[in-house]
Amino acid sequence: MNERFDGHSNGHISRRDFIKGVTVLMGGFIGAVVGIPAINYLISPALRKVGKKRDWLWRVYCCRVSWHPNIQNYVSPCHDGHFDIMGKNISGPPPRPLDEFITKIEDGNLFIQLPPFRRPA
Repeated sequence: MNERFDGHSNGHISRRDFIKGVTVLMGGFIGAVVGIPAINYLISPALRKVGKKRDWLWRVYCCRVSWHPNIQNYVSPCHDGHFDIMGKNISGPPPRPLDEFITKIEDGNLFIQLPPFRRPA
């Protein structure tokens, strides 16, 4: 008989090992499909080129606030909060202005001073 010690025949894999392998491959594929866009979403703001000489970074916790030039507002997509160019509340449920980060650009690198300045409501 051609059985190895682990119970497998030479050149053949068991049904259980096949299912394990397929499960690992499918899990990796699903993880990549979900993970790669999520990572891109999180790091894409850091990869954008800065267009203005003096730039401010604004943030609302757990939401990526972005500038909408057509309405001249920063918009928080999670809460539909609208903020002016200086980060003050214009409309929506956020109770206070956006936090302000002190930034500087040196040799094409963006430096952010932490913690952010928390503006009072």
